[in-house]
Order: sequence, then structure tokens, then C-alpha cells
Amino acid sequence: DWEPSTRVPTCAGGHRGAGRRGKAARSMAMYELDGNHLLPVRLGRSADAITLSHSLVAIQRQIVDVLRRPLFPLSWEELETGASLTALDATGQVVVVEVLENVDSAGLLAAMSRLTQAATAGRREIASRYAGGLGAFSQDWNEFREAMPAQVEAGPRLTILSASLEPDVVGGLGVLASSGLEIHEVDVRIVDESRIVVV
Repeated sequence: DWEPSTRVPTCAGGHRGAGRRGKAARSMAMYELDGNHLLPVRLGRSADAITLSHSLVAIQRQIVDVLRRPLFPLSWEELETGASLTALDATGQVVVVEVLENVDSAGLLAAMSRLTQAATAGRREIASRYAGGLGAFSQDWNEFREAMPAQVEAGPRLTILSASLEPDVVGGLGVLASSGLEIHEVDVRIVDESRIVVV
């Protein structure tokens, strides 16, 4: 059975962090090789607000595939600028993943606060958040754990995917990396009328 982790977020450089693992990073740039030089590539044009919104919802639906790491989702909470997922990773650690339209320093602090609340919740409270219901939690969690390797490492406790990062957040990415947050900037591009690329 799952037992709550006793490790809670720590402070680093004035920010409330989420443990020692994880990273803070903007989306990786794409380059074209021109002779011996790499030139930045910008596919298509920036997405409009509706396309961006639809893309973020798609990321939310397929968050485990997007992050490419095992997660046991408990519940999504709708926010003013996106959504916040409370989940367990393969070690049983409580994690929060947020898919947002925009992140500024206030939004970052709010995300950290939600993580703290989730990380300090008791076993029954965490289990009660499970979308499948309290009764199904133990069985589904045990099945999830049985599918995992014997040795697994804890990942970042807070992961944010955002379509826009405000300058005050970008300026603190180095500090955020040391405090264990993982931040990805999502770039949605319209290549043509039938193709949309999400980076």
C-alpha cells in the first residue's frame, strides 16, 4: 500500500523548491545545419489563442506521454490559467504537474504552495483525491507499482509546462534548477492549415 512521503519542499535561493531532483529549462531550440553552422529554425507561425488552448488541453490529457516518465494521476484541479495535477511517481512520492498558459513569479509561488499542501497531506486525503474513487485506489496503485522496475528514482516534485514564461521567472531559472523544479516552455506553431507542431 502507498504511504505518504515525509520529504517536503525545501528552500533554495529565496524560492520554495521541490526537493533536489529535477531541472528548470526552457523548450529546446531547433536548428538547421547550414554547412558547418547551426541556424535557428522557427517552424510556421505562432498559434492563435484558440489553437494554443486546444494544445494545452491535449498536453493535459496526455501528460504521461509528454513527460515520458511513469505517473499515477490522482486528480486535476482547474485553475484560472490552466490546470494542476496531483499525482504519485513510481517511488510513491507526491508530485504536482501544472499545464499553464502563463507563469509569472506569483503564479510560481502559487504552484509551490499547491505542492506543499499536497506533499503534507495524509494517506487517506491523498487517496480520496483519486479520480477512480477511494475504494479503487489501493488496487490500482498496487497494479501500477507492480508494473514498475524494482529500482526507481524519484523525479521532480513540481513540473510546470507553460506557453509563456514571464521575465521574472526566466531570470530565476538557474535558482529554480537548484531547488528541484522542472519548467518547460511550450511553443505551439502552425505549420500549415492541417499541421500544428507543439515543442
